[in-house]
Amino acid sequence: MKLLLAGANCRNAAALEVIIQSIWQDAQIERLDRDDWPDLASAPPQLAACELLVLDLLGMGRIRWTLQTQAELEALASGRRVALMLPSGTAGDAFEQAWAPGTAPVMLRHPVSAKDMRAALLLAAQRPVVRAAPPR
Repeated sequence: MKLLLAGANCRNAAALEVIIQSIWQDAQIERLDRDDWPDLASAPPQLAACELLVLDLLGMGRIRWTLQTQAELEALASGRRVALMLPSGTAGDAFEQAWAPGTAPVMLRHPVSAKDMRAALLLAAQRPVVRAAPPR
């Protein structure tokens, strides 16, 4: 399995890589650090071949939900399996509530335990790909 891990700080990214390798020993992990992907609308070349995206929205500077961020996430997630790590509190609520029923990726909130991350990765890998949201 090929995964894209984006937005996590170095320590968290290393921990995520250990969790991923414990699930899929042959996993190929592409990594984009916190500042390597400032614009969600422009997909990095590493994205093309990835089967699963793990996006840390807090690390990517997406602290608050906006219509623009939602549209970018929907475009990015469409046709892929996705796990989103959301900001805690009410900021995370807005991200969760914005997805139309049946279109949402797997979402979990900061702080994320290793046990919860492992469960989210397994769930994301088993789910059907995220579908594009119907027009609003």
